[in-house]
Amino acid sequence: MEKDTNTYVINAESGAEMARLIDQDRILTRAMGGLLPEDFQPDGGEVVLDLACGPGGWAQEVAFSNPGMQVIGIDSSRKMIGYAQSLTSAQHIENLEFYITDICKLPLDFPDSTFDLINARLISGFMLKDDWEKLIQECMRLLRPGGILRFTEGDRVSKTTSPAFEEMQDLLLAYGYRANRSFHQGDVGVTTRLPHFLRAAGCKNVRAQAHVIDWSIDTKEWATVRQNFEIAYKLLQSYAVNGGVATDEQWIALWEQTQREFYAPDFCALWIFVSAWGRKPA
Repeated sequence: MEKDTNTYVINAESGAEMARLIDQDRILTRAMGGLLPEDFQPDGGEVVLDLACGPGGWAQEVAFSNPGMQVIGIDSSRKMIGYAQSLTSAQHIENLEFYITDICKLPLDFPDSTFDLINARLISGFMLKDDWEKLIQECMRLLRPGGILRFTEGDRVSKTTSPAFEEMQDLLLAYGYRANRSFHQGDVGVTTRLPHFLRAAGCKNVRAQAHVIDWSIDTKEWATVRQNFEIAYKLLQSYAVNGGVATDEQWIALWEQTQREFYAPDFCALWIFVSAWGRKPA
């Protein structure tokens, strides 16, 4: 029997999740200071792959901003890919394609040395800890000599002054550790390992950069990030309940308390994530 690789913690066919991911892409791009790694300087003809692209926000912005570049997005969700394809067609973006592809099923259906840049953002929502190195090795096969491989991940959703939100994170992380999703019980533990994984796969000039979003109540990011997490943690209810970490009633109570605490006049929060990237030897 074929192994079920659909391990995403939220229903990927949810319309609410699609809308959330579109907004999240914009939040991440602002915090990262742009779409592309600073040492990736396209001059036309480059081919770019976006892994687990969701509704295609990053890929669409890259293709629109770089008409001489060919961009491909892949995701296992038919609904996400259908939306991305429809939007691309409506906007007449000619240098962008999307395909239904599960990146947990290797090898991927692309020839060796196809891409100049392979990008992935926040894929720990479905990755098992033992699959990271396998995926990175596959990406190295797909990269052209001199190409760049970049992952952007966070080990914890945020560090906040909301006791209820911290408890919800702790419950999910403890379950994720038992389910072989994370390297530590208290956080995912992938950001510290990404540079090592890249070097072990043969990447050169490996770099890492931390990004921080201050979404405390007195910041301009508070409303958009707060809404993102409110939606995400509502959608995570079934994952938490099915994992046995909370009942429906317990999760709803925590979620409602979290919403109240997000509005506290002294609410403070930082969302910290890390980009790690390196080059395939020329």
